[in-house]
Amino acid sequence: MISILLKNRPVVKDKCSGFISASIILSVFSIVLLMLPVIVNVMNKFSAVDGGSDIIYYILRGLFGLSLAVGAAVFAVKKDILSATIPCLLGFITALFPLYDSVAALTKAHSVAQQLSMAVGYGPYLVTIGEYLLFALLCLFTLLYSIGAFRYTLIIQLISVVASLATIFTTIDKFITYDISTYEILSFAYAAFACLIPLVLVLCTNTSEKAPTKYKARRMR
Repeated sequence: MISILLKNRPVVKDKCSGFISASIILSVFSIVLLMLPVIVNVMNKFSAVDGGSDIIYYILRGLFGLSLAVGAAVFAVKKDILSATIPCLLGFITALFPLYDSVAALTKAHSVAQQLSMAVGYGPYLVTIGEYLLFALLCLFTLLYSIGAFRYTLIIQLISVVASLATIFTTIDKFITYDISTYEILSFAYAAFACLIPLVLVLCTNTSEKAPTKYKARRMR
């Protein structure tokens, strides 16, 4: 089953060097911002991190960044969509940690509001949950697309654009509205670049299965 899927995986189109260059540029920006908090925490020996789950998250985030660098390099050289599988898998797992934390924060806020009979706006919680859910789905669908198990490219393109725009909007909103350091803003802003990588991959690959060309014998005279 797996071998059949891999044989039907998307192939890179001819003359798409521009898209490949775009994927490299997006990967570089993503990796720099993605690895920033990882490097800071490693240098500080995770002294500013609360709990073992946060340490695991930053380790997975670092592995995600390294796999993204390797995957981008392999894709540029070999032009094989399979190079996206490991980064997508690690990206999906990494996105589950903040997604879980966001759901837990919403549940806690709802519980406190009920106990104190307070009216609480759940908008920011829902937006955060929605963003990380988009990140996870984008990684999952791109993973399935890279092995030939998912061919709905329009869905990937839509999620890619929406997730990137949502990240940009949230980043600007946090920077203007809340007292958040530039370091924290940049640590989240990497998703604005990373979410566009699947869009580029979809645009520079082809999922159509070409029928084999039949040989036509010349008419004998």
